[in-house]
Amino acid sequence: MPSDPAPLVAHLRERSPVFPLAVAGGTGPWRPFAVLTLGEALDGPDPDVRFDAVRHPPPQLVADGPMALFRAPAYAAAREGRAAARGEPAGR
Repeated sequence: MPSDPAPLVAHLRERSPVFPLAVAGGTGPWRPFAVLTLGEALDGPDPDVRFDAVRHPPPQLVADGPMALFRAPAYAAAREGRAAARGEPAGR
């Protein structure tokens, strides 16, 4: 199944994906409990929306701790990758 939105929508129009749902307790075996079948898409894919918690953090929420050290470089790399994919200069 493709992850790019346009081919994914085309794929979903051809066939309905089926996902078995299972649960396991602790180190016990997986036990199936349901099957999720996706139906026909109602509309096309949603617009490409990005959230940047480094440039636009939620009010009164400051990233802290060891993972905060990785957040800014990770978001910067993601911004640069998206800009490069669109043929735009980095830093927009």
